Amino acid sequence: MRTIARTPFFANKEEGTILLVADVKTGEKFRIGYGNPQVILNEGLLIQQQIDHFQPEAIMLFSCICRRFLMQQDVDKETMPYENIAPTSGESSFGLGLSIVEKIMKAHGGEVGVVSKWGSGSNFFIKLPVD
Repeated sequence: MRTIARTPFFANKEEGTILLVADVKTGEKFRIGYGNPQVILNEGLLIQQQIDHFQPEAIMLFSCICRRFLMQQDVDKETMPYENIAPTSGESSFGLGLSIVEKIMKAHGGEVGVVSKWGSGSNFFIKLPVD
C-alpha cells in the first residue's frame, strides 16, 4: 500500500480534529505535511539576499498550492519581497510546475535543485549557463 501526503489547514483542539486539504479514505496510510511558517519566512530572507546579490533580470516563482494553506494570511510575506529585486511573475500550482520547469531548464542546458530542511519546507532553485 502506498503512502500519500496531506497538508492540514485547520485544527480544532476541543474536538481533537484536524482538517486536511484533501480527503483520506478509510485504510489509507498518509503523512501529514508540516512546515513552520516563521522558519520558512526566515529561510526565504536568506534566499532573497542571495538572489539579490546575483541581480537577476527577472524572477519566476512557483509555489505549491499547499503553501497557501500552510502560510494562510502570511503567504505574500514570502513572495512579495522578490518584487523589490526584479520584475516578478509566478503561480500557485498543484505540483506539475516543477516538472515543467525541469524540462525547460534541461532544454537550455540548465538544472533544477532543491534545498530542504526538516521542519522548514523546501526551496527550489534553477541554474542556467551564461552565454
